[in-house]
Amino acid sequence: MEKKEDNVTFVKLVFPPKLGLDWNGNARNDQDEKRYEITDVNVAGAVNGLAFDSTLTVLQNDEDLFILRSLEFEQYAAGAGMIFKEQFNGEYKTGSITEFDNFLLYRETIVSYSN
Repeated sequence: MEKKEDNVTFVKLVFPPKLGLDWNGNARNDQDEKRYEITDVNVAGAVNGLAFDSTLTVLQNDEDLFILRSLEFEQYAAGAGMIFKEQFNGEYKTGSITEFDNFLLYRETIVSYSN
C-alpha cells in the first residue's frame, strides 16, 4: 500500500502482511533507504474507544542513541485502515536515559469509521 505525503510517495504496507516482514518504505521515492517492519499481526485492540478484532503494527523507525530517541509507528485495522500513528523525537536530558529536554510528539488517531 502506497501513500503520498507532502508530494512524496511511501510504501506504508506490503501484502500479505506477516510478522517480522520488512521492506524499504522509501522504495518509491529518492530518499535514503528506510526499513519498515511488521511487529504485530492479528492482534485485537482498541483506539479512542473503538474496538478492532484484527490489527497490525508497522514500525517505521526505532533509534535510541546516546542523546537522541526516535520512534515512529502506525497501526492498521482490518476494515478500517490506519487507526493510529505516532512519531516521537526527543533529546535526552544531560545524564538521563528516561527524561527529555526537548521533544516532538505527533499523533493521529481514528475518530470514527463505518463498514
